[in-house]
Order: sequence, then structure tokens, then C-alpha cells
Amino acid sequence: MDNHLLSLPPLGLDPTLPSLDKFEERHRKQGDLVVEGFQNLLRKYDPEIARQRTGHISIGEILTIGQINSREGLMEWLHSGLLPLLKQQLTTVKLCLIPSALQTEPEAKLTLMLEVQSAIDQNLARMESAFAVICPRPLSASDRVDDHQLKQFKYYRLDDLAQKFYEVQNHTAGVFEKAYVHIQRMKLSTEQVACPPGGLDYIEYVEEEALGYIDSTIACLNGPEFDVAEDQWRYHVKSMDDILEDTISLIDPLLDWRTMLSFKDYELRPRRKLVRKPVIELMKSTSPIIKLSRLFFKKIIKHHKNRSKHLPWFTEMNSKQLECFCASAFDVSRNLVKLVQDLCKADGNRRFGEIRSHDIIQSVEALAGRLEATIHLVVIYLIPLTPESDDLADRNYFRSWFMTWNTLFILALHNFKYLARSSFDHVNLP
Repeated sequence: MDNHLLSLPPLGLDPTLPSLDKFEERHRKQGDLVVEGFQNLLRKYDPEIARQRTGHISIGEILTIGQINSREGLMEWLHSGLLPLLKQQLTTVKLCLIPSALQTEPEAKLTLMLEVQSAIDQNLARMESAFAVICPRPLSASDRVDDHQLKQFKYYRLDDLAQKFYEVQNHTAGVFEKAYVHIQRMKLSTEQVACPPGGLDYIEYVEEEALGYIDSTIACLNGPEFDVAEDQWRYHVKSMDDILEDTISLIDPLLDWRTMLSFKDYELRPRRKLVRKPVIELMKSTSPIIKLSRLFFKKIIKHHKNRSKHLPWFTEMNSKQLECFCASAFDVSRNLVKLVQDLCKADGNRRFGEIRSHDIIQSVEALAGRLEATIHLVVIYLIPLTPESDDLADRNYFRSWFMTWNTLFILALHNFKYLARSSFDHVNLP
């Protein structure tokens, strides 16, 4: 979100300004037009509603023949023109909805919203048409193996782009809905709602989400292939920090689990502290596994950022490989959550003595397999991208770093498996 939005004035009603009941009838009728405008935009561009009808996009009426025949040109138009314009338009809508502004200048703000609605309608129609040309539905399978030379038009990337635009539409439609309800709450419409008027908190959240997806779509349209992966990795790499914090909270006797567990992952919500010593020791041994998993992705991100200006924008990965690479952080994060879940369940199992190491090790082996596949892609497709003109020692360092990391990770896995087998397969504990 733009920094200047963070410094907006308070969004509540100003008691020193005229009462909402003092709005003139002409203002309410003008408000009706604004409400109707947002409702029309919602019906027209909400993706869930749009799915239920066909033929609402007439591409030939919106785009020229030259535009239709140039997907590169449409991508640039979306990247530099249409999407940034939508950000400005949504920001204008929110500024017009500030209660104190509507109280003091109802006619001016309502007039501006009517103008912006017309501009948004035109902008979204162009965007829909452009995406219909760039990402025609249905797309070919996103796991194709024969599109490694298609650059930004690899099928996985187009599918990812289409999903991002869906989220842009979805959250933009949410702004429309919240906007017209807000006007009704402000008694600036002949049709009013029972809810009392208030600030814009409920609109701000949806708008921030919409702006975030717009930024993500802009980056995907005109950015290196690795940016697609990093965009998908960001949240899941951060979640590994939370998983590590939760494991510490489960075993540290000095920490109160009720206040220390992050609970950011709904699958790690309230759990009592572990009590069985074998499980506590196993939970401790997950720490290097989690840290090394997190370090793996952070190292790749850092390496790419430091050299992004000198690296080719596209790899030789096909869509199936690119999908595997982009989903790796999510899969690893899920495996780590499953590992912690399994240990917590084992600790509370009344038939603890019947548990065997195989029940515990499965998640670790799945995690190892997932990272091994990602390492393979890094070695085959990313490391060779380093230009020949770069310092050879730098390229060798990156390769050597991954070899060292792999050795440490194998050792951490071995220690966990050894401890699991010695705890569950050879000692029958009550």
C-alpha cells in the first residue's frame, strides 16, 4: 500500500460537523446513483458472478487488431498502464469515503465517485479483454514439459498470472460492495442500512488486499521468472519462523505456551507442553531441520537478489518443473507442520508404547524428498545462469555452499531418524 495512505486523517465521524440527518434530499438521490454504480460494477466484475454468464467480454470492441495480435504489448499495457491506474482509482474511492469528507463536501465527493466509477468500468473492461488474450481459458495443462523455451508465456506462468488477476477482481469487487454499504450507513442514500455509521476499517482491509494483489500481478507481468517463485515462497518461508517458535514453546519449561505459541498456523493451535521425554528430545532435534529448511530458501532468494541485474530473466525449466520449484516452500512448510503435529499426537497418545518410528519419520522423509527435488532444479537451472564473465570463484562458492548445506541437512535427518528409532523401536515406554 502507498505510504501516504498510512498518514490519512482519522476515518471516523467528526462530531463538530453537520449531523448525518442534515443531508439534503438531492444528496441522498445523488447517493442512490453512486450506490447503484457500485452495485453495477459488482455485478459486472465480481469473478464469481461473471463465471455464471458467458459472452460478456467483446474483445474486438475494446482492443484493436494490433493489440490482440501482440501479447507482449498487452502485458506492457497492463504492467505500466492499466494496473497502476486501478491502484490510483481504488485509492481515490477510499479517500472519497472518509466520513468527515462526506459530511463537509457530500456533493463534491459523490460527483467524484460517479466519475471514478465510469473510469473504473472502462479500465476493468480493458483489463478483462487483455487477460482474455494473454491467458485464454481454458489454458493447456500447467504441468506441460514441452514449453521450456516460451519464456514469459510458459503455461504455468500464464496460469499463475490468471489466478492473480482473479484475486485482483475478487478483492476489487469487495471494495465495491463495502463502498455502497458505507454510503448507505452514512445516510447518503434513500435506502439506508440499520448498522450505525463508522470508519473505514472494513473497507481498508479489502482495499489493502486488492492493492497487494495488483502489485503482485504487476511483478508477475514484467519480472524475472524467479520473481514468480519468490512471490509464492515469501509467506511460507516466514511461516517456518513461526513453526520454529512454536516448537521451542512446546518444550521450554520456562515459557507459557498459552502466551508464546504464535498460532499463526491454524494447525498448530493450542497444544499443551510436551511431557514425554522421548518426544521432547525428538522435538528438540527438529530445530536444525527447520532452520536448515528455512536457510535453504533464504539463501536462494539472497543469491538471486544480489545478482538479479546480471542474470537472464528466464530459465530452461518447463512448466512442470517451474510448478515444482514455485510450490516447494509451501510443500516444505506443510511437511514441517505435519512433523510437529505427529510429535504432539504421539506425546498425547495413550498407547504410547505401541508407536513405532515409521509413524514419526514419514513426514521427515517427505520433507527430504521435496528439498532434494528443489536442489536438483537449483543445480541444473539456476547455478548455470551465473554469467561466464562473473568471478568463477563466486559460482563455485554457491555450488560449494549447497554441498555443505546438503551434508548438514543429511546429518540432521540422520540424527532425527536415529533418535526416533532408538526411542520407539527398542524401548517400550509406558
